[in-house]
This record gives sequence, C-alpha cells and structure tokens, in this order.
Amino acid sequence: LEAFCTERGLGGRARVAGEGVNAALSGRRGDVDDAVARLSKLKGDGWPRVHYKIEPCAQSQAWPGLSCWTADELCGFGADAERRRALDAVGPGAELEPAEFHARALAGDGAVLVDVRNRYETAVGRFAAPRSETLDPDTRTFADFGAWLDRPETRAKLEGRDVLMYCTGGIRCERASALLDA
Repeated sequence: LEAFCTERGLGGRARVAGEGVNAALSGRRGDVDDAVARLSKLKGDGWPRVHYKIEPCAQSQAWPGLSCWTADELCGFGADAERRRALDAVGPGAELEPAEFHARALAGDGAVLVDVRNRYETAVGRFAAPRSETLDPDTRTFADFGAWLDRPETRAKLEGRDVLMYCTGGIRCERASALLDA
C-alpha cells in the first residue's frame, strides 16, 4: 500500500491490520480513485462493507506526506488477539443513516448519545440533542474507552436505553458497540 500510494504522490496516514485498512489519503482525484479501486479488490470479511468518503480539498488541506504502518488492531483498543476475535464474533451495532440517527436522538424516548472520540476531538465540538443525554467518556485515547464502559455508573446510565454512538469515521463506533454488546 505504501509503495502504491507513494508512486501516485498520495499523502496521508494508513494503518494496516489483519482486520483491514484504516486510511485518510489525499491527492489528485484520479490517484485517490486508483487507491479505492485497489483496496476494493482485496478479499476478506468486511471488505464489501467498506465506506469510502471522498471529498474535494484545496492543495493547502492535503496531507504533506505519507505514513503507513502495520498494527495489531485497526483502531488502537488495546485488545489481545483473543479479545479481538470475541469482539469480531459479536460484530458492530447497527449503522444508521444520518436522518435516522438524528430522528432517534430527538425522539425523546430516552436515547443517550455516546461520544466515542478522544478528548481533543470532543473539545473541538460535539453533538447535543435537547431530549437525549450526551455522555463524554473523556478518554485520552480509544484504549481508555473499555475502562469507562466497564464502570458501574456508566453501565447504569446505558442500561435499557437506545445508545447512539458517534466518532469521526465509524471504526471506533464499530468496536465500541461490539464492546457494549459483548
């Protein structure tokens, strides 16, 4: 992947794990399309569900360099191989379209919003719905999320409620929702 992206002058970050690839890339549209086409040809569970989010950006917004690395996990949760397999067996929660997420958050039926992002991202801004409680786990990294979720007071706030999670790209919500249901 690194050689492929470098040959096309793509910048960004790409984490490669046994589960797949989590990447944010920038470059000329045709080169980004080539990367999507290449990744789409990979075989494995989950690849048919990959969501590619492609947005135009100014040259000043493009990544100045490329960083590719391998990791044990797609998002740094701190789980060993056995725990990852168990979470994979549970699978992610339901992915909602924005309109459905919004409707459920505003319905006033006891929904709770959980911000799965880290402290820095949450400080930039967060969602709030007038009829739903928003919980901020105040995590430094995603690896801290499990400890927050395991607290009795957290479990009590979530018990029997419609839990709506959000993050920046979806992968942390997939892991967090599997952990919630495990």
